[in-house]
Amino acid sequence: MKIVVRLLFAFNFLLLTSQNKRIVYEYSYTNDSTKLDQKKSEILYLDLHGKESYFYNSKFNYVDSLKQQKNIDNYKLLTLIREYYSSNSYKELLVRNKNAVLSLYYKSDSEYYRIDLGNTNKWNILPEKITYNGYNLQKAYAVINDRNWTVWFSDEVPINNGPFIFQDLPGLVFIAEDKNKSQVFKLVEIKTLEDDHSKDALLRSTEKSKSITMDQFSKMLVDQEVKYLNVASNHSTNTPSEYFDSSGNSISEQEYMLMQRKSREEVLKRNNNKLINDFRNK
Repeated sequence: MKIVVRLLFAFNFLLLTSQNKRIVYEYSYTNDSTKLDQKKSEILYLDLHGKESYFYNSKFNYVDSLKQQKNIDNYKLLTLIREYYSSNSYKELLVRNKNAVLSLYYKSDSEYYRIDLGNTNKWNILPEKITYNGYNLQKAYAVINDRNWTVWFSDEVPINNGPFIFQDLPGLVFIAEDKNKSQVFKLVEIKTLEDDHSKDALLRSTEKSKSITMDQFSKMLVDQEVKYLNVASNHSTNTPSEYFDSSGNSISEQEYMLMQRKSREEVLKRNNNKLINDFRNK
């Protein structure tokens, strides 16, 4: 009887997959590997449109909606966009096309770059199983970009997809977490998309993207950190200025530049666990 019920469930879900679906995940994370108890969370969407899928931040289209407003001045627009990017950690877009090619869209300054990701996930499917919100899940393990990942998937939902770059398992990924649980994705809802225009906004945002290789992308991430560190040392002025330390004491320009660089180094240390950093060359 249990087998019959599962078969009926799978059949019904296959019927439902003829409709567009939105899989809602809660993303819990800490960008600082030394502070595992200080986690933040965001809501991410995996939208399924037939054989295509789009994985992105639930607030991704907020920027697009701002750009479509005709009565907003440029200063306010730029301010709101900056606030969005500073308050959200997951900013990338992952698109899986009809041929199952997974592409990462990364925004640098005002331009999107597209990086086609190879299918390098070598899953070890384990016998361990659990029940989660009424679904039977099975455990799988993989090392991806030098990070150890454990995922729990369900073959009761016959979709070989999931959050982030987790795919090609015999069922939908419900939970994914790294070894220290510093990066965690958990499915919270599955719902039908009816008159949803998110796909159009996503495509509009990336229609002028530039295609680069993984090596180029990795170098870009490294170069961005170097550029960030060197901003302070590139400071110049045509008029004499006074410089002060954190206690209000007068210091030289050279001392001030050194202080700024150390401050930026601390910022990078506090963000040493960002998920996007996994794509850098080690």
